[in-house]
Amino acid sequence: MKTYVLKKPSDYSFEKVGIKGKKFSVAEITSRTGICVIETEKGHETTIIEHKCDFIYYILEGSGYFEIDGQK
Repeated sequence: MKTYVLKKPSDYSFEKVGIKGKKFSVAEITSRTGICVIETEKGHETTIIEHKCDFIYYILEGSGYFEIDGQK
């Protein structure tokens, strides 16, 4: 099994609809999954529709919920 260590990018890669994030380069690991650090303001609500890649979320702090296919 190969081990990968990803360093957190120093600059933000995007900022839109009340979120900003840093994208990690993972092309050598996977072609469908991206890794990002996302920051939001308290009380933020948005809808993201994505058909080209998979998402894995790891919550570092705070609270809230995700709704996927109508299920919380």
